[in-house]
Amino acid sequence: MAAAAVKRPSVFVIMPFKDTLQDLYELGIKPACEAAGADCHRLDELIIPGGMVDALYEKIAGADVLVAEMSEPNENVYYEAGYAHGLGKPVVFMSRSVDAIPFDISQYQHLIYGVIREVKDKLVPLIRHYLDHPNEVARHMAHERMLQHIENYLDDTNKERISFQGIRKYVNSDWTDERLRELIDHNPSRVRFSLLKDNKPGLKRMT
Repeated sequence: MAAAAVKRPSVFVIMPFKDTLQDLYELGIKPACEAAGADCHRLDELIIPGGMVDALYEKIAGADVLVAEMSEPNENVYYEAGYAHGLGKPVVFMSRSVDAIPFDISQYQHLIYGVIREVKDKLVPLIRHYLDHPNEVARHMAHERMLQHIENYLDDTNKERISFQGIRKYVNSDWTDERLRELIDHNPSRVRFSLLKDNKPGLKRMT
């Protein structure tokens, strides 16, 4: 009896479908993903029997890694990348220059490339890292989502500090003191530990 084929990891690419970006995908992104040991797909390549929107959500949810090309303003790309982030999927953001990065995602690491031939050398190790260290990546993504929730709460309440107790009450009840201290330790550029009133442990946003 023949052994079952091993399923390869998958990378789903989010980018505008424009002729000017076709070489970037075909000569840069796709070969890089394949060199990293993953199948690579874009929505316009797939045969889809049902609705496009449902298929898009399914492909994002099923991918091991997402690659999002952010060089040109595109509402669909922004939405799809945000949906992937909301699912806790690792997303490699790409841009031709730092100046092209939208402000709302400037806090995230971007792969900056000048010409297409640079893409493979830079993208392959990133894809391999995400595929080889899923637990580390999952923890990082959980931290990113939690930090964003905390920062949104601080923005809404016009505050710079919040206690761990307040985080559990107003943001997410599942995060223990231990997990919140780990969050702080791994993100020193964004938050730091702070004692609040009555020596309650909490955090302060770095500005």
